Amino acid sequence: MIKANQQGILTGRFTVPSGVPAGSKAVRFVGAGGSSGTASYVGSGDINVETLRQVNAIITERFDPLAQTFTLEQSRFIAGVELWFKALGTKPVQVQIREVQQGFPTQTILARSELPASQLIQGKDATLFQFPPVFLQAAQEYALVILSDDATHSVGIAELGKYDTDNGWVTSQPYQVGVLLSSSNASTWTAHQDKDLSFKLKAARFTKNESVMDLGEVDTKQATDLMTLSVVERPTAQTRVEFLFNADDAAVKDRAAEEWQVIPLNKPISGKVKVAARLSGTAELSPVIFSGTQCAQGLLESEGSYITRAIPCKVGGNLTVSYEAHLPNQAKVEAYVQQGEDWLLLDSSQSQSVGGGWLQINQRSEALSSQQLRVKLVLKGQANARPRVRSLRVFST
Repeated sequence: MIKANQQGILTGRFTVPSGVPAGSKAVRFVGAGGSSGTASYVGSGDINVETLRQVNAIITERFDPLAQTFTLEQSRFIAGVELWFKALGTKPVQVQIREVQQGFPTQTILARSELPASQLIQGKDATLFQFPPVFLQAAQEYALVILSDDATHSVGIAELGKYDTDNGWVTSQPYQVGVLLSSSNASTWTAHQDKDLSFKLKAARFTKNESVMDLGEVDTKQATDLMTLSVVERPTAQTRVEFLFNADDAAVKDRAAEEWQVIPLNKPISGKVKVAARLSGTAELSPVIFSGTQCAQGLLESEGSYITRAIPCKVGGNLTVSYEAHLPNQAKVEAYVQQGEDWLLLDSSQSQSVGGGWLQINQRSEALSSQQLRVKLVLKGQANARPRVRSLRVFST
């Protein structure tokens, strides 16, 4: 038994039964003397967030690297970086762009490039390290990490108070939005507040604002629906991706849709369907399609049903089933109510238009014989006549 304290405050806990949908629920306690209290309980399930990236490298060795943090003023695709070498060894040099946390590089690699010693340039000319364009957000800190297991390699830096052979004495902080870091294991870092790496980021500039990429053909057999399964990155609203479907059949001519969007066909088709992707962007921004794009096809059943959960009812009372339906051509919806083990068809109905081709339909059952029942909707149609139902409500009076 749960008892309230002298202020009338009731505390306690109970286990929510299984099968209760997530959301806000009213919890009501009724006392033996007729008093009552109500509170709201909000229950929510677990939300799993999956971050998808193009994985470029997995660190399996420890190095003795340098790093330079930086921040962009504008979101851009970065396709390379130039470095100035003051001394060269004999082994390769790898350059990475990593995420930054609390001012230090993490183990997450966004882009990488490696050059052999024979392609490195020493002196006043820069060495370009290129990699597939990676999108970096403005006002977010990243790190440029330089790794090699050759102790002879040396890169150019600017140090406050030291002499610059090109511009004289360095009298101000060379790069105020970043800092040079060193490490002996590429994991634990030491910051050098008076030093900065000499580097130049190379941002991508795209030559076309729109491009169509052929993705190949798929074989279909009596397909009534097509859908692209793909992971797409759209950096801003200025970028767009559409998947194009074409076939000899007139039902599939220049059909376009985004990923995970179903394309309904007005009849079943068989044969080959060509799939392409149309990418749109600007000179500085482009959408990205991750690898592994697939085309799914579906076959529409001529009949499908939906059954509600058990609804408390009044024995001898009436039941009203209300829903909105879109019924093109020969499509139709039948409503049934469960009485014992049988499903009884609700014949009588009233309907009125609610706009956009939708009908508000009300159906009624009288003299209920059970304290709880379920309602079943059976949808019937075909590829060119697909029934749809929304706003299903059931009332017991």
